[in-house]
Amino acid sequence: MQTPPRYLKTEADLIQYCAELQDFAARSADAPTVLAVDTEFVREKTYYAQLCLVQLATDQQVTLVDPLALSDLSPLADLMADPHIVKVFHAGSQDLEICWQLFKHLPAPFFDTQVAAALDGGQFQMGLAKLVDKYADVRLAKGESLTDWAARPLTAEQLRYAADDVAYLPGIYRQLQDNLAAKGRLAWLADEQCELLDPASYDLQPEQAYKKVRHYAQLYPRQLSVLKAVAAERERQAQQLNLPRKWIINDDQLLAIARKMPESVDDLSRIRGVRNKLKRQAAERFVAEVQAAKQLPVPPRAKRQAPSAPNLDKSVYNLMLVILQVVAERAQVAAEVLAHHSDLVHLFVAPDEPNPLLQGWRYDLLGRHLLSLLAGQLTISISDKRIVINDKAAK
Repeated sequence: MQTPPRYLKTEADLIQYCAELQDFAARSADAPTVLAVDTEFVREKTYYAQLCLVQLATDQQVTLVDPLALSDLSPLADLMADPHIVKVFHAGSQDLEICWQLFKHLPAPFFDTQVAAALDGGQFQMGLAKLVDKYADVRLAKGESLTDWAARPLTAEQLRYAADDVAYLPGIYRQLQDNLAAKGRLAWLADEQCELLDPASYDLQPEQAYKKVRHYAQLYPRQLSVLKAVAAERERQAQQLNLPRKWIINDDQLLAIARKMPESVDDLSRIRGVRNKLKRQAAERFVAEVQAAKQLPVPPRAKRQAPSAPNLDKSVYNLMLVILQVVAERAQVAAEVLAHHSDLVHLFVAPDEPNPLLQGWRYDLLGRHLLSLLAGQLTISISDKRIVINDKAAK
């Protein structure tokens, strides 16, 4: 069983003064090490997440930082950018979003234990509790999962719960690092973390906001042009007012605007719920965006390649699934990590187009076999009650 670092016992152990944070950052920078990081935040009533607590753990101790009590978080920003300290997160996408929001840079070097565990034979998107159970043989408490982290003071139980989120990660990081190195999979991990470390994932531009609206692809080209315009306007208003998008106007209302293309504020107000949400000036901005979008040239309708395409042979697709399951089981990688349903369908329908299965470690492990299957160069047989893949192209 892994021995955890020293736990913080009371609220007094929180870093609540800038001088304390500067001292902690200086000590950490002087001793190149591993720093586990987690954040607690609230965003139910805001567009931007409100950072309420930062949990940090080294091999020796756990430290909690109270950003609500601090006027300067620059020492924390410096730690996140320190090239000599590996920042370890678990399922870190939301934490990375907050780092980008506050510091306009992402932690580096970076290691995500959820991604690493999946490549080490663990479950797809393994939760922290299961991770700690598997690698540290410790069962974490769950009592504070619905805590309001913006409320003060924090209790001793809340502090211990928060400390648990990072206390075991430095040791688990070392286990996963060693395991993946022994299996030759550190390059796989680097590939998988590329998207997580892309600033574009956290710096959403209003012009791309329509992609977060459900069923946007079902609209006709003119309607889609309108949706792009009004979704961008909603994003700008939400950012300006620091309110959740749905508090400005919800997705169903955006789709209704795109389909009905109101020409006046009165027309817009006839859409259910809009009258009670938008003030006159905001409503006028939406109508102006609709009218401007209607003047744009009609874009061509994109071709769709859905799983129900006429040339999708379900029997062949099922064979692809069998190969996926066999390869994933023998490589001890979760099948969901190796390939998504859409990846298989896309490879079947359009084998010459870009696809994650045609790149990097996924191609070496699985993609080349699937291409051989589609080319008639792969057969499946059974030997000693085990499925055997006979790939002529791989010989």
